[in-house]
Amino acid sequence: MKEEWIKKKNIKNTKTDSLKYVFELKIPADIPIAAILKEMNYGFNEYPVEITSEEKINFGKTVLKIYSNEHLKLQAVLNIEKEIAREYSRLSFILTDAGDLNEEDFTKLMRFPYPFALLLLPEEKTFNLLSKIYEYRKEVFLLLNDDVDEKKYSLDPDYEKIRLKTSVLAIRSDFPKIINYIVDNESDLYAAPSFNYIKDEFQKREIKIAVIKNFVNLDRDTENEIISLIQFYAESGKSKEPQTYLISAENFMGLERALSILFNKGTRYPLPSEVN
Repeated sequence: MKEEWIKKKNIKNTKTDSLKYVFELKIPADIPIAAILKEMNYGFNEYPVEITSEEKINFGKTVLKIYSNEHLKLQAVLNIEKEIAREYSRLSFILTDAGDLNEEDFTKLMRFPYPFALLLLPEEKTFNLLSKIYEYRKEVFLLLNDDVDEKKYSLDPDYEKIRLKTSVLAIRSDFPKIINYIVDNESDLYAAPSFNYIKDEFQKREIKIAVIKNFVNLDRDTENEIISLIQFYAESGKSKEPQTYLISAENFMGLERALSILFNKGTRYPLPSEVN
């Protein structure tokens, strides 16, 4: 929060507690008071304190109090102000390897509270997952590489143009809602002369094809390294165009707490289709 949003007022209180002043905070309208209270309770979870709040409906204020051993130690008045706004960054995520998760972990991933897209191959397994993915309001980007084994969707560079066009039509027909594709620049498909033809055929059908090397990959050896990297991009990306990042589904599932903290600080997570 900005310094000018916080005021400290001295009070005269010689009877009870050790309270010498109270705070008045201006809160941007995009921050729910419930989110602030949740963070306060989480932050003081291991301390012997009691946190209470009282909403002053007629005045649009919430009075927050923290007690320790039944003594009032902190009091703050939270005022929602529609006129103020925070600088914020926008990060979007495309998750790799989600198709390798078991059913339980996949369902857990779908329940993740923030938007993301899954990067999946055009194959029957992906087709069978679509209804569940859309049910949880997530989205899919299709990956074009050398690992598409099903003949119906295969884009083998050695195929004749008529055969490649058949595969393009099959992919477009079976995955009609997906208009964002990513090609692996290290694949034989991408290096083949026939890829320009494939790309043109998809573009005729309003498909966007990005190259995977153009996305920053967040995967690192440890969770702390990943969190530090996301924090860096969140801080450096304020008031700039949104960016999309690649990360494995397994690593992403461990970031809920870190993303929640950034969200409460203003970071937003648009769907990748809104960015690319």
